[in-house]
Amino acid sequence: MKKILVVAVAGVIVIAMAMSVNAAPPVSITAGAVGMTGNVIGKCKVDALNSASILAFGDLDPEAGTAQNSPASATGTIKMFCTNGYSTYAISAASTNGATGDCSAGPITGKLLNGLGNLIDYSFTCLKPAGTGFSAAVDIAPAATINMAAFPDAAMGAYTDTVTLTVTY
Repeated sequence: MKKILVVAVAGVIVIAMAMSVNAAPPVSITAGAVGMTGNVIGKCKVDALNSASILAFGDLDPEAGTAQNSPASATGTIKMFCTNGYSTYAISAASTNGATGDCSAGPITGKLLNGLGNLIDYSFTCLKPAGTGFSAAVDIAPAATINMAAFPDAAMGAYTDTVTLTVTY
């Protein structure tokens, strides 16, 4: 009989201990405040160039040039991403045939060159848009115009130039 009583008493004690553990209120300790900071930097990125960035005037008809018709024009698309509100950057242009300038300062006069050293003047422009954030690109919108009077006496053949745009921030 002693054995049964001891087991019964031990069982009661275990249950009582379990009940007292569950009944205790939670303990809360304040460790202190944790400060957090972050800084969004002003930055720009130019999207990879593609065929939309080629300014192609097409065929320039010297007879049309003598009639002083509308100038020949070409436009392209170069996408740029800048931190929202960021406008402290400059876009400069430099052509392989010697023209240089700042896009925000107005048109840059460049020269198309053929393999024989003949030149045709053109006017190049691009925009300096304010940044709208990296989730939406803005267009630098390169464009060029050739005054029709610039090529009536030009030698036949293909004329080229390359303008490199540099974004400095």
